[in-house]
Amino acid sequence: MIDRKKLRELCENATPGPWTHEYHIGQVDLKYQPECCEEIECRMIAQLIYSGLCRSIRREEENAEFIAAARNALPELLDLLDECELALEKIADPRKRDHSEPDAYTTLGCVMNIANDMLEKIKG
Repeated sequence: MIDRKKLRELCENATPGPWTHEYHIGQVDLKYQPECCEEIECRMIAQLIYSGLCRSIRREEENAEFIAAARNALPELLDLLDECELALEKIADPRKRDHSEPDAYTTLGCVMNIANDMLEKIKG
């Protein structure tokens, strides 16, 4: 099971995004650009240094790209999971639905609207 609370805590306590990476032979730098100071050079988060391994095993640039992309995407993914959970709760719990016209068509319409909203958010 995914511990969303722990992931959100880790995300909130980490250096804010967006993160980027720069590849140099044998080394990758993970950096971020502070939003408040665009003129300041990107700040170093981590430096991954590789030595003694063949290139096909190391994959340092790909690893750094993944780390930066995961850091940048995680807050939005956690928010989307929270929204999906709320939408599913609304579908599953009749008390959370609009009962101004409590018939099968209204309930089905409600479910379809929630599903379409969630699909739109997931697909972007």
